[in-house]
Amino acid sequence: MFDNLIRRDPRDSGKTIVPIWRITWEIAKDGKTYTFHLRQGVQFHDGTDFTSADIKATFDRIA
Repeated sequence: MFDNLIRRDPRDSGKTIVPIWRITWEIAKDGKTYTFHLRQGVQFHDGTDFTSADIKATFDRIA
């Protein structure tokens, strides 16, 4: 089971995308590249740091 980085806000019928993990993001002009900026200091329940390597591992597993 994996959490998402973002979700659609049900309060406006899903028109707005909101972060879940306290992240920010940028979308390239071509609309094909998304750059996510992770907040420092976020940890998993076991105390290990949440990093971009964790996100990559998730995408590698589900792709």
